[in-house]
Parts: sequence; structure tokens; C-alpha cells
Amino acid sequence: MNAYSIISKVYTLINESSTSTFMDEATTYELLNTALREFARRTQLFIKQSSISIVSGTSSYTLPDDFLKFFAKSEDDYVLPSIYYDNNKITYIDYSTYMSYDTSETADIPTNYTLNFTYPDSIISGTATSSATVSNGEVTLTDTGKTFTQSLVGGTVHVTHSGVTYNGYVIAYNSSTSLTIATIPSTSISSGDTYLISPPPANTITFYPEPSSSFTLPIYYIPSFPPVYSTYRPIPLPNDMLIPVACFICWLYKYKDREPAYGDKYFAIYETAVRKYSPIRHSEYQPTIKWQWKKQWK
Repeated sequence: MNAYSIISKVYTLINESSTSTFMDEATTYELLNTALREFARRTQLFIKQSSISIVSGTSSYTLPDDFLKFFAKSEDDYVLPSIYYDNNKITYIDYSTYMSYDTSETADIPTNYTLNFTYPDSIISGTATSSATVSNGEVTLTDTGKTFTQSLVGGTVHVTHSGVTYNGYVIAYNSSTSLTIATIPSTSISSGDTYLISPPPANTITFYPEPSSSFTLPIYYIPSFPPVYSTYRPIPLPNDMLIPVACFICWLYKYKDREPAYGDKYFAIYETAVRKYSPIRHSEYQPTIKWQWKKQWK
């Protein structure tokens, strides 16, 4: 499955032509990525393992770049999962609750954690040092004067080529001097083209009380899909989710033309399909579909 197979189905289901002004390429890709994140969050089919090296006296740590949510082991913490160290359960608290606590408290093993975002202080600007042509809607941005990192994946990018600025996203990290980007519309890059990159926020976990011992905390988490902004980039979804994911996109589009009741029927199709892959049925994910009846007068 790829973006083309899903997006072409969206046009069919919503009964719009490929030249329709109601839909645009940039918005469609944004909605596709929203659908992919929602599917990953709901189903927990994609799981990664990592670890955090806890240091005595340090409360906050940066989570993996592709972190979406922690893996939930039970229905009780499906929405806000707990994490575990040996037999110690570390439960989630919201950040405002954390701020109301006495943060000078310490403990060998924390009892709570909270999540927050850390935003980069500045954007990255530079000049491309190599030319590259578009392939499958993507192009390689090379700058030998910079040191790129994996954390830039998902960041927004603006490339000025032949006097025109193209907007897009960082799709993949290739090396410390090379990134794969996708712009809409797509563009080649010439040596000397200028660019700006706004890095995405980093997920930060903060423990309470502050750890007073050092240990390695294993974590299991749901990763976010890599950004998809090109036609034939593979999407690792079960084949029977093609139409449901397309319906999810249609559902959001129908709010644009102020037909939410009609759009909710698309969501019902998506919801029915995704529940087959959801390990836990939590009430938060049980939407109420309001049917509209017209009274027939004789």
C-alpha cells in the first residue's frame, strides 16, 4: 500500500475529480498523516523497545524521536499508559499536576511521570552544496557545511529554487550532511539553493519524585509513522485498511463543506474496521453517531 492507492480511493469515495478545487494536495497529505498516526495510536500493532538511562538527581529525559505514545499493557491505562521498572508501576500525571507538587522530593524509583514538549531555540538555515532531481516526489538536500541529526525528521522545510520558495517536510535522515525532503509541489534542488528547516518539538518525559538512584528503565512505545508526502512511498498498513483509512480522510474533508452528519458515516466505516485491530475497546474511542431522521407528512 502507498499514498497513491489511498488518495485515489479518497477521490472516488468523496466523488471528486483529481482536478477538484474542493480538495488540494497539501491538505490531503496532512489528513493522510493524521490518519496514520491515529491508526498507530489506536491499534498498537507497531511496537518499539528502547531504554532510558536514569541518572540520580535528573528528572527529565528526551524520548526517542519517533515516540508517539507508550505501549498500554491493560485496559485501565490504555489512554495514558503506565510504565514499569521491575515490579514498580510508574503512572502518568498531567503536567499541571506535576507543577503543583513539591519537585524537590526524591525517591529511589519514581511513582509518576509526565510528558511535555521541548521546542528548539532556532531554525536551521543553509545553502545546498549539491544538485538533486526529484524522484517519487522526493529530493535529497545536501549541505556539507551542516551536521544534520535524525531528530529533524518530521520538521518543516522551505527551499528557495529559481526564485520560488517551496514548502514541505523532512522525510528521512540519510547522513549528517544529507536529508530526504518532500515539497508540495515537488521541486529539484540546485547547488546554491537556500533552505530553512524548523525542527519538530522533542518529546520529554519528567519523573516524580526526582530519582535518587541510577538505573536503566526499559520502555515499550508506539512509534509514529515516518511522514508521507510522496505518491509511492510505502505505507505498512494491513490491506483491508485501505478503504477505512480513505474514509477517515473523507470524514475530515466533509467538515470543510459543513456536512458533518454525512461525514460521520465515513468515520463509522473507519471505526468499525479499526476496532478489529484494537486490542482494547476504551470508551474514549466510542463516538456517538447521531442519525438525522426526516418526518414524512401525509
